[in-house]
Amino acid sequence: MLEPLTISKEFGAALLLACTLGASWPRFLAMFDARTSTPGNEAVSLSVAATMALGAMGLSLQSYGLYAGGALCLAGVSMGQAMKMAKLGRASSLIIACTFMALFLSTTTPHIWKQETIALVQ
Repeated sequence: MLEPLTISKEFGAALLLACTLGASWPRFLAMFDARTSTPGNEAVSLSVAATMALGAMGLSLQSYGLYAGGALCLAGVSMGQAMKMAKLGRASSLIIACTFMALFLSTTTPHIWKQETIALVQ
């Protein structure tokens, strides 16, 4: 009988951040492409992609430190290049990124939200 695969909570959270960065990375890079024109409806998707990509980078560096967070960012960027080759649509990649970020935020408590930080503010 096969035993079910168990993944630790920390590894699962790190994987969610890497997937968030990977799904939003191709759209985030599109804003720096000189050949891309930015009509009004595309500006919203670029803003969401930038929020997801920079948020995932910041949370991974803040939660896991410089080396492990940097490795997560590198894994996410590599995943983003693979998703770029898969030619996912704009909307579908952003929906995937937002879903992964929502799952990360619902399953973990980033260090900036812990009780000690809130107690210092009060």
